[in-house]
Amino acid sequence: MIKILILLLATLSISSCSQRPSYKSMQENFIAHKATFIMIAKMACDIGKEQSVSRYSLEGQSEREDVVLELADTLGINSITYQKKSENCTLLMPVWEDDSTEIQQQFAYRYNISEPRHFDAEFHQYDAIASRISEGKADEVAFDMKLAKRWFFSLLYRSKLHRSVAN
Repeated sequence: MIKILILLLATLSISSCSQRPSYKSMQENFIAHKATFIMIAKMACDIGKEQSVSRYSLEGQSEREDVVLELADTLGINSITYQKKSENCTLLMPVWEDDSTEIQQQFAYRYNISEPRHFDAEFHQYDAIASRISEGKADEVAFDMKLAKRWFFSLLYRSKLHRSVAN
């Protein structure tokens, strides 16, 4: 009973937080709930493959989508986007986003990406990234930290000026 209560409280704290998670909390959440992540990937990829488009956002259009989104919500995942790349299913699952200042930030789980962006623990420290962007030394910093086979914690941090020029 106590274990269930602790799990419920941990799930609520993860899903209700609007604060930026730490790299460590992203890793720990994945490790603690790896089986659920695998289940979400299987179900979301199956749903995406049934669509006649190369990119599809799960939005609760069916009971199956509702189930996947409810599972994702227990892990703090805000949305799921399926993309078909070279006949493979890739998933983008943001956990935290901040687009309220001149900086766009996103922490996400990504599944089955073909070309992960390099992660360097020293270079990619959050405070160092923020400094490089704010000082104009870089317009964008992004990485994909490997969590398990096919699974990554991805960070995107870029100035909106860069985004408006790039898009």
